[in-house]
Amino acid sequence: MLNELRPLIEGEPSPVKVIGTLDPKDPTPRPPQIKKILHRHKPRLFRKYLLECDVIVYDLHTADLKEVEEKLSIFKTAKLEDPKLIVIVSSVMGWVGTVQKVIKENQSMPDLENLEEKQEKGLDVSGEDKKAEEEVEVQEPIEVSRPVPFEESDYQIRVPHKDYTGWKAIEDLAMSLSAKENINVYVLCAGILYGNGEKIFEYHFKSAWLEKPKRLPYLGDGENLIPTIHVKDLAKITKFVVDTKPENHYIFAIDNTKDRRQVAIVQAISSGIGTGNIKKSKGKNLEWEQYLSINVWMKTSPLLIPEEEGQLPIEWYSLDGIAGNIIKLNTEFNQKRGLRPIKVFVSGPPASGKTFFSRQIASEYNIPHIKVKDLLHEFMSNHSELGLAVRAYIDKNQRVPDELLAEVFRWKLHMNHCRNRGFILDGYPRNFTEAQNLFRKEKKTDEPPVLDEEGEPRPKEYELDLEILPQSVAAFRATNAFLMSRIEKLKHSHPEFNLERMQRRLQTYRNDNELSDKSVYDFFSDLNIEVFECECTNEEIEIIESLKIYIEREGRPDNFLGSIQEMVECRKKYLWEKNDAMIKEEAKAQEEEEMAKAQVFERREKLAHERFVKIKKELEDASSARAIPLRKYLMENIMPTLAESLIQVCRIMPEDPVDYVAELMYASSKRHRK
Repeated sequence: MLNELRPLIEGEPSPVKVIGTLDPKDPTPRPPQIKKILHRHKPRLFRKYLLECDVIVYDLHTADLKEVEEKLSIFKTAKLEDPKLIVIVSSVMGWVGTVQKVIKENQSMPDLENLEEKQEKGLDVSGEDKKAEEEVEVQEPIEVSRPVPFEESDYQIRVPHKDYTGWKAIEDLAMSLSAKENINVYVLCAGILYGNGEKIFEYHFKSAWLEKPKRLPYLGDGENLIPTIHVKDLAKITKFVVDTKPENHYIFAIDNTKDRRQVAIVQAISSGIGTGNIKKSKGKNLEWEQYLSINVWMKTSPLLIPEEEGQLPIEWYSLDGIAGNIIKLNTEFNQKRGLRPIKVFVSGPPASGKTFFSRQIASEYNIPHIKVKDLLHEFMSNHSELGLAVRAYIDKNQRVPDELLAEVFRWKLHMNHCRNRGFILDGYPRNFTEAQNLFRKEKKTDEPPVLDEEGEPRPKEYELDLEILPQSVAAFRATNAFLMSRIEKLKHSHPEFNLERMQRRLQTYRNDNELSDKSVYDFFSDLNIEVFECECTNEEIEIIESLKIYIEREGRPDNFLGSIQEMVECRKKYLWEKNDAMIKEEAKAQEEEEMAKAQVFERREKLAHERFVKIKKELEDASSARAIPLRKYLMENIMPTLAESLIQVCRIMPEDPVDYVAELMYASSKRHRK
């Protein structure tokens, strides 16, 4: 409102003086156009200045209803010598409980006009016209009810939402002052407010911006009608009413949205800012439920949008509502909330760590991490003409041409999440030419093509596509020896780190960016974009913090990232988790080492036992071999005599069997000696 009055406030010779009150809950600093602030605790001074004002505007969206009632009551008893104009900015919520307006009309009978149209088109309608005329004569018209939109003249039948009965009371009190001399009162019934950073639609704008959730919610079947108005247009309408003093004192301050259905509004926000997906909400007692569940069919005020075509009485900021101005509202939301895209390009030789650090930065700032391989994989499911062209190359296992690849990246970078939050390009573009293909676009002109002296069209002119141009460029540096050593360590855990392939990629990178006349970094340096060099040999935490300082060199964007303290706590948590992971990894490595030692010891013990058994068997075999001659000797010379002696003992059973055996053996010995 103050911006609308700025030309008058700053004009000469008699500038407009603005006096007002401040909302204690609003942290916004006092506007410089306000000459004096009135305080509620000084009622006499308040009354004095209030009666001196020619125009009094009370916005019930931010005002204290009790205070408004008290101040309006002043005009009931005050004797006014000069004319006063009072404007009460109210809300469509004062109509929420009103029964839908209907009109009763006769149901249409067989349409004779349709028969005439058929005849004009040359269709055979023989017999139809006669039949229709007979039906009109026989049948009586049927009375039916048809819903129609509320008009401003219906304000006396309005029934408010249960939480807005106080608003209606203020409206009625203000309108009653019109009967008093020198007072002119207007009530502006404002639609649901949007714009200026959003308040009522904050949840949907913020959720769409963050793409969390991916599908924006709507209530019920979504078919309810929601009148809306941009806050800037509401200010313009207020000024218009003050300037023109129209005859109608109750005015619908709503825009000219074509489709006022809740589902259409939510879909417009999702498509213009988020993923384009919506879903039916199952939640209850949501902050925005009260406003998005209303169903009020209102006719746009003819005072603001005349039924006859012609120049509009005010210069509308958002005439077509949210759906018709979503890109403008998206930009406005970003500016008011301090949101700006973080656009980063990271490049470096293979195995330099650029992908690892790109993931870290993408997670830190909640921005998309974009790689060639991932993007082409995403594009495989895209059925557009561009998607089919890409798929044709991939299906044949062929390299996607540079121009086509640049077009794919441009498509991605212009999507809502990249346009709003930003992105981090990981390793693409790879050289100066690819950077030109990606970040330049053909100049648009309405002029016919210019021909050269030979009658041929002149070369196309290009300009930078600033919407997708990175503001930060990080170059990772490392020696070949360091990189090859890292590749050697990682090749077992990362199959893609094929030694021969990595050597080829490394040489390509060196050729494109160190041995060529123009490197990919030169493209940005020529545009005065600072290139930040990262040494791969530095510690991980040092590289991450250095990158953050560089990216935030012009200030940290809000981007719903949380406070600095929250970021510090998040960083502490990350370091703690990383340290904990390292401890667990070391413990696991030590455990694996001990297990390996135990397995080695067990194998050695097993081998020793097997060797002992083998040696024992060999000794037993050797002993058995040595015992063979002795056994033969016993069997031939001793066992026959001993066996015979034992048989004799068993037969005779002497008193001393051992002595008897000895005698028999001795006798046998004498015989053998003879």
